[in-house]
Amino acid sequence: MSPLEKNELFSVLVIGGGAIGLTTAAALVHAGSRVSFCVRPYQMEILAREGLQFNGIGKTLNIPAEFLNVTTCIQSLENFDLIIVATKGYSISESIADLKSLAAQSPKAPFLLLQNGYGPSDVLAKFLPRERILNASVQFSANINEVSSVTLNAVFGTTILGSVYDDEVPQVAYKLASIFDKFGIPALASNLIKTKIWEKMITNVVVNPVAFLSLKSNGELVQDEPARRAMTKLAVEAYNVIGASGIALPWTSANEYLEYLFSYLLPITKNHRASMLQDRVRSRKTEVEYLNGTISQIGIRFNVDCPYNNNVYHAVKAVEDKYLKGNSAVILHQSDFGLIS
Repeated sequence: MSPLEKNELFSVLVIGGGAIGLTTAAALVHAGSRVSFCVRPYQMEILAREGLQFNGIGKTLNIPAEFLNVTTCIQSLENFDLIIVATKGYSISESIADLKSLAAQSPKAPFLLLQNGYGPSDVLAKFLPRERILNASVQFSANINEVSSVTLNAVFGTTILGSVYDDEVPQVAYKLASIFDKFGIPALASNLIKTKIWEKMITNVVVNPVAFLSLKSNGELVQDEPARRAMTKLAVEAYNVIGASGIALPWTSANEYLEYLFSYLLPITKNHRASMLQDRVRSRKTEVEYLNGTISQIGIRFNVDCPYNNNVYHAVKAVEDKYLKGNSAVILHQSDFGLIS
């Protein structure tokens, strides 16, 4: 039994220094956990010098650097009680050798995945026992202000933790839910995690690419009629595809989901910039493969057409390809690709 299951303080590794990873780390430090970071070299230098600053949910935390162990090398790390993978989904496939090594170094540690989309769990399951894989459907939005500073913008639901492979909820999920709750982020350990991941998946499929292509924040998207039309088309296709795969979403129709999106979710997260928009601003690779790419693949499997989703996928890839090759990313007009118009 790990220290997590005995409800004691524990040693945690957070891989990735994005907004969700930093917010999760702040919650763990607040609970008394010893947190180590594995991040890129430029971020390592700043975190090791300045520590971590968190703002949001009525609190400001300044976590001194001496409370954090920051490195860029997985092989140099200790035996952990919990490993949190907060990188982009595609980074998991690119880092299998390092993750295998880490799993061997910490042979009892569960891996908690915080990615958008559904694919990362199956990548880990190729070399890690399924009982060591945990998932979270994160229901809060955060932005990085500077490399070592993060602001939580909004909490729009209850974060769910559990296993997509087992109806029995692991004990570690209860401990983590308690840590989030006490920090001020509502959380629940549940065997409904698989459905909850798909609930969030449809929003990421609908909002992320439109934010990426239009360069608009959530608040700007809900006020922009062409963007609303684009999100509507994506939602109808994604809803049909997810339904065909046998997943029961909480909305009885795509229109009911869109009412939730336009009337509640986008307004409450109006200051948030979708993760793919942040990727574009920073000229980083996106997770479109795990979002719209997954919808396309499932649509093919169940013979559900999703032409608009496919076009948006290729539009994102076209812009991404430009800046990843070192070219200036062209700011799209609403009529580009015939998508947002």
